[in-house]
Amino acid sequence: MPRKTPKEAVKTLEKINHYKWQFLRRNKQYQKDYDDFLKEKKEFWQLNPYASEENYTKWIVGQDDKFHEKWLINTPFDYRKKKANLFQEISSSNDFVVQKCNRISGCKMGDISFQDQQKEVRVPYMLGVCINLDYPKDKILGIFEKTIKAAKDQRKKAEKTHKCKFKVSYRQAQLDLYDEYLKIWDARVKKKGMTWEKIAAALYPGRLEASHLVIERYKACKELVEGGYVDIK
Repeated sequence: MPRKTPKEAVKTLEKINHYKWQFLRRNKQYQKDYDDFLKEKKEFWQLNPYASEENYTKWIVGQDDKFHEKWLINTPFDYRKKKANLFQEISSSNDFVVQKCNRISGCKMGDISFQDQQKEVRVPYMLGVCINLDYPKDKILGIFEKTIKAAKDQRKKAEKTHKCKFKVSYRQAQLDLYDEYLKIWDARVKKKGMTWEKIAAALYPGRLEASHLVIERYKACKELVEGGYVDIK
């Protein structure tokens, strides 16, 4: 398989994150969490009308971490929006020994280098670490090991949170099928009276046993909505 150019890798990454967002924003629990976030944000300012920018920043960073731990996204996004900017710039400083960088390159090693990537994104299977080489090796290694252990523990917790009910094989569909999944989902969930037969007739006119296909793709979409989106690659 030919190696992707940096431009192709970024384009694929954008497509992957587009579909991850489309499935996540349809998750009822995510919608509730986001509504609760807005409510808590309003209450924060009601209880702290003169809060400093530093205090608000600490609070919002805590919200970012909470949403990342549970939903594996960078920050709370409004589920009513069809597009979400999942890319975040990486930040760094010089006053650290080992600093965990959650927002890292969203591509596989070898596809694209960090230098080629202008925007960065948190990825559940990768961890970026910045190391200050001015410190002794023993101190660096000790903190590095603790950082890796904490990241792995967080990943195990996320895997339990996003454990899906349906077959893993549903998750192996090509990206090109996801638009059909979403159309079927929206027709079934948002439009009252849309039976499997009506959806099949609208999407696959004249196709035999289309109702069975629609049901299978609805199940696949349900798995992705309920947490399988984290494994889209």
